[in-house]
Amino acid sequence: MSVFGRSIQLQNIGRLKRGWGKWYGQLAVAELKKPLDLRIQIAAKEPVEPFAEQARLFAATYAQLQEHFRDELFENNQFYKKLDMEDGGLTKADFAKHPPVESAADVWNVLRPFRLCLGLPMHRYLGNAYLLMDVDWPNPHYFQMYMAASPTGFEYKHTDFVG
Repeated sequence: MSVFGRSIQLQNIGRLKRGWGKWYGQLAVAELKKPLDLRIQIAAKEPVEPFAEQARLFAATYAQLQEHFRDELFENNQFYKKLDMEDGGLTKADFAKHPPVESAADVWNVLRPFRLCLGLPMHRYLGNAYLLMDVDWPNPHYFQMYMAASPTGFEYKHTDFVG
């Protein structure tokens, strides 16, 4: 590890820069075309290395996490699709222009993760990490999937519609 001002180079995840109460970086995940934006929100005096290790663990286990979280994400997808069709003025024809999500196995076809946030607990029920994902459908928005991150892995907590 080497430190240059408000920047740090970590062996497992690369360079992180400190600003506005967060560490900022990029996290390469083999299964994703583009690296995730990485945000680690911790106090300036708190060591970043344990959170960097959580980020490394997330990247290393991403394929298993996709499998583990897909049922919950499918239920959320169907719930918000129903709301968009009942109250949002969208139709089946609007959704037909986007990849179909007929089962939990299809849900990752419409989700595009772009940011992983780790650090301080967001809320006692929501854990201390979340993944922001763009959703490919007619109503532009994001899913924010909350997780409890620990040194041994990630536990699904909740998903919110953002947008």
